[in-house]
Amino acid sequence: MFVSRERIKEYKDRVCIYSIPLIKFLEKIFGTKLEAKSSKIYVPGDIFKTDITTIKKFLKSLYDGDGTMDNSQISYGSRSRKLTQNITYLLALLGIKCKYWERKDGMYMVTVTGKKEINKFLSFVYGKKGVEEIRRHYNAKYAMPDVSTLLRMAKEELGMSYYKDRDVPEGLIEGIINKRKRCGLIRLQRIMRYIDKKATPEFKNSEIYKSLKIISEGNLSWTKVIRKIKDKPQWMFDIETTSSSFIGGHIPLLLHNTMWVGESERKLRDIFRRAKQVAPSIILFDEIDALAPKRGIEMGARVTEQVVSQLLTEMSGIEEMEGVVIIATTNRPDIIDPALLRPGRFDRLIYVPSPDEKTRLEIFKVHTREMPLKGVSLEKLAKETDGYSGADIEALAREAALFALREDKKAKEITMKQFEKALKKIKPSITEDLTTKYQKAVDDLKKNKMDDARYIG
Repeated sequence: MFVSRERIKEYKDRVCIYSIPLIKFLEKIFGTKLEAKSSKIYVPGDIFKTDITTIKKFLKSLYDGDGTMDNSQISYGSRSRKLTQNITYLLALLGIKCKYWERKDGMYMVTVTGKKEINKFLSFVYGKKGVEEIRRHYNAKYAMPDVSTLLRMAKEELGMSYYKDRDVPEGLIEGIINKRKRCGLIRLQRIMRYIDKKATPEFKNSEIYKSLKIISEGNLSWTKVIRKIKDKPQWMFDIETTSSSFIGGHIPLLLHNTMWVGESERKLRDIFRRAKQVAPSIILFDEIDALAPKRGIEMGARVTEQVVSQLLTEMSGIEEMEGVVIIATTNRPDIIDPALLRPGRFDRLIYVPSPDEKTRLEIFKVHTREMPLKGVSLEKLAKETDGYSGADIEALAREAALFALREDKKAKEITMKQFEKALKKIKPSITEDLTTKYQKAVDDLKKNKMDDARYIG
């Protein structure tokens, strides 16, 4: 289609096609010039949205072309900063740790080091099996709790001696018990072999032995606690979505007022960064009032104000957001920080009123589509359900079905009689006062009547 057979070279691991028409065709797909290496190339946005298998194949093709591998590291270099950042993100999706840095000559590098990460890269990207098994934790880098007290108690319980029976070498354990030396994982595993030889069945059921066994052979990773801070219960706000077009991963969580100061702001930066990488994209903040309420109304650590400030910075900062649309929903527009509603941020306010008669009819059709109705007038129900929300109508249809089953467990149809009973039980959740309140709040926002705002943003 693009070239004659003579200009196609086949190798064991690749096929090379020398064709200018093919280059032009691929340039349209990738949206960039496929010429000499430049600083403008990047990973196509569709790659980020595809499956893991395709990502692995894409990385393999990149490293086959410009990657370098040896026993100490796997590297990829490019003049394009954006390309190397994209590769770093793809490796992170596979759980591979890497280093992103810039050489003195202006080349941007992505480097994978360490036997564990190199083997993981070779296994995931190149599918190599039987790679050299590596130690789970290196002795010098593995953080573990102080076991000197446990070892001393074990030695005393078992009556282990250094000289008489030579139950354990003195140089192996004495320095640990006296806290002159630090006990690493490999040393502890050696000590446990001596303890296992001496241990009785009763001792193996003790907490001392079980604790030492967990530390030496368990699957736990330990982190040293620098300080403890007593705090109140915290909140975690969810911005989850099931659509792959939205940013945040499979279970995207935005931690708000967490025990770690700055965690919420970091999560916000990551979400906006990922949205820019895969643009065009959409970011949806559900219940924005919980994430960004008015500043100045809370006292204390002022964590909320820091999150609001970070959100404002990301939405209208120095860096432009091309192809990124931000949507937020709320049922409390009166407590949203006014700075979020300035031009350039959320500059379109859309009020979704309670469904009118025509809308209610369509909602009834949706929720009764698979119900065996007989003599049911959906038009009449739509007229009689003023003030019902979509959820109310769904509950009404469900309750009518339950009434039919209560009357006859083998019922094969639902009549108007069951819907009339359901209307008496399921009441509308939208009152006139509530509608008036929301309409007034929206009108005030659109007219910028927010006299109580203490910050202008």
